[in-house]
Amino acid sequence: MNRRVALLFLAVCVALVTTAALWKKAIPGEYALTQILRTDLRIQEGVWTLSVMQVRNAIRLHVMVWSTAAALVALWFVLPCGIRRYWRRWGFQYLMTLGCSVAIFLFFWLRGFEAPWYQIEQLMTNPSSAPIFGHRLLWVWCADVIKGLIPSVPYRTCFLLTQAVAALLAVWMMGRWSALYVGRELQWVGQVMFALMISLTFDYYDFYDISISFFYALCLYLLKRELYPAFVVALGLATLNHENALLLIPVAALETFSNRRRCLIVCAAALFAHLGVRGLLQVFIPFGRQVDWRIWSNLYDPFAEPRALLISIASLMFWWGAAAMCWTAADRFLRKSALLLPLLIAVTYLFGQFHEPRQFDASIPVIIGFILSRIGSALMIRVSELNNPEVARPDSAQFLPYSHL
Repeated sequence: MNRRVALLFLAVCVALVTTAALWKKAIPGEYALTQILRTDLRIQEGVWTLSVMQVRNAIRLHVMVWSTAAALVALWFVLPCGIRRYWRRWGFQYLMTLGCSVAIFLFFWLRGFEAPWYQIEQLMTNPSSAPIFGHRLLWVWCADVIKGLIPSVPYRTCFLLTQAVAALLAVWMMGRWSALYVGRELQWVGQVMFALMISLTFDYYDFYDISISFFYALCLYLLKRELYPAFVVALGLATLNHENALLLIPVAALETFSNRRRCLIVCAAALFAHLGVRGLLQVFIPFGRQVDWRIWSNLYDPFAEPRALLISIASLMFWWGAAAMCWTAADRFLRKSALLLPLLIAVTYLFGQFHEPRQFDASIPVIIGFILSRIGSALMIRVSELNNPEVARPDSAQFLPYSHL
């Protein structure tokens, strides 16, 4: 579109939006339009009634909405070439991040429910009355801030607003993590995988599940990039969200073990941050029971809730299997991070419930990393073949992770 034409079209659209917003009088041809609208089936059957004010409001609304949409299209052709190049490159990534975030949030909102053992208002007003849950307070405090700023907002709405932010952060972080293995251009693949996997684990509402994946992806990312002070800080914040952040310390020990001094400093600092946060929580929000033992419950689970257990296993089992098939494509860091799976299984047996797939949300970044390593390796092989037809075929090539480029 010619830039002058685009400017003229943009001006017309802006004028239409302004006119529709300010117009308070009758619409030209209002009577004839109302008569046409009365032929609608729902009005004929008496399901709806029609008034002149409804017609005016509807027409004004649609003129504003569609004129705004057209104005945005015209604005694209008015913008300088540099800005358009930027949005051509990154607009897709931003929109995929938002799309996956909205999908996760809507699935969480529509599928979830408020359980009797996890009352949102109770957590926000009196966390000490909810043992164990009462120490997972990171997003509870954020919801408290919203409630304090706008007291008229219901507790459940405050909760959902925090989870919308948590979903956006988790998808964004999964993109950064995925980019280590397939590059920025294909990071959206990991985000889509994350949306699929975590949506299958949703059950009752809680403040911490979505953020578990965010913090694990963040901490693993910082470990891989050797940003150890940031890792310690992130682990401390993750402890405010859920105490299973402790499982990241053995992964850090395994990753830094070749340098004993670094290993000691990083692990000691991380453990101090974790225990410090847990200790402060116990001082200010004390309660006696710190864990719920599930030693017999999990042994009897296949008999007590076989259907729920099978659904839980099916939710992530095939993803784990796919990740296992990518072992040779993964780098050493990912292989060390696979330690999280047996740790999560052990912790779930002792304190969790195997019929809740949410217990394994922390493993999702690792699964994604393994699968994307395979994709990254396949892309490298394909590029090599295109550049050199004599290169070995994929079945005889050695897989190398994208992050080694």
